Amino acid sequence: MSGNAPAPVTSLTLQSNGSQDSLKAAWIPAVGYVESYQLSLSPSISSEPDLTLPPNTTQWVFSGLTPGKAYQVLVKTKSGELTAETMTTGRTAPGLVAHLKLEALNEKTLWLSWSPPAGDWDFYRVLLFNDSSVLMNQTIDRNLVEFSFTKWALIPGRLYGAAVVVESGYLSSTSDCNGRLAPRSVQRLNIRHSTETSLSAAWNRPFGEWDNYTVLLKDGDTTVDTRTRELFVVFTAELFLFDPPSYGLPVEVHSCGVSNQCKQQTLRGALGRCVWRGGSLPRAPHHDSCGHEERSVPPNVTSYHFQGLRSGALYRTVVTTEHRGHLSRQMVADGRKVIRKTDT
Repeated sequence: MSGNAPAPVTSLTLQSNGSQDSLKAAWIPAVGYVESYQLSLSPSISSEPDLTLPPNTTQWVFSGLTPGKAYQVLVKTKSGELTAETMTTGRTAPGLVAHLKLEALNEKTLWLSWSPPAGDWDFYRVLLFNDSSVLMNQTIDRNLVEFSFTKWALIPGRLYGAAVVVESGYLSSTSDCNGRLAPRSVQRLNIRHSTETSLSAAWNRPFGEWDNYTVLLKDGDTTVDTRTRELFVVFTAELFLFDPPSYGLPVEVHSCGVSNQCKQQTLRGALGRCVWRGGSLPRAPHHDSCGHEERSVPPNVTSYHFQGLRSGALYRTVVTTEHRGHLSRQMVADGRKVIRKTDT
């Protein structure tokens, strides 16, 4: 056995190769006679005590390590009682953040949140993307778990990408996600009457991006109709009453008749919630310019008795349906008060 000290190993490296919990030590064997190699890792781990390896060994993998942590490996070349040492450092890849999500707080603000990674890390970098373009790349404190994008002119309704980079020394791990800003509301919404059984709505396009429009037609708390359209929508149904306000025209009564005795006005019910406007019953023949009697009755009423009519006179009854200040077309019926012997 030679009394000379053994040569050390050369080109010693300690690399994670992207792993968060392992490091690979590799080297070129020492020149000359070698009995064995002794490996030690610090900070030490219970699962990997100091190792004694045969002289033909050129690598070793340490496992069970902490993500993002720096380690040091020492390789001793042993020949009898003599040794030669080589040392280097390495670091495991940092862990990824968890529960990463990008949400819209409103049409102008995106909110990014996450849970911290396992292991060690130095700080975060937060990035915001519009397609492949980087809008923001900012370093933030390692103790933060949320970030709001408020200082940039973001487009309402647009899909954006965000990433959180965990930095540990010269290594990093990246997690990404997508989120969409809330779309802006339409402009100059215009509701106009079409017929008594249809209603049309039109509006100007909003600023930003969107997929389609969902238009709800409601009567109080009840949804009457739902449509999906690109720009213009027309509703058609029996009766449309918005509450509040009311946009649909009320429907006129189905028919209006006057009995032979000219005392009773009979009505067939209209569609929807209405109030009969049982008006314009002249107190004299309709071609005269005399006054008239006007009455309002509940929507469930289908007849009305007029009192004090003059025998033999021709009367005209005009009935309109009213709802929230809107009036339907008029229904008209003429009738004459029958002359009875008791009236002469």
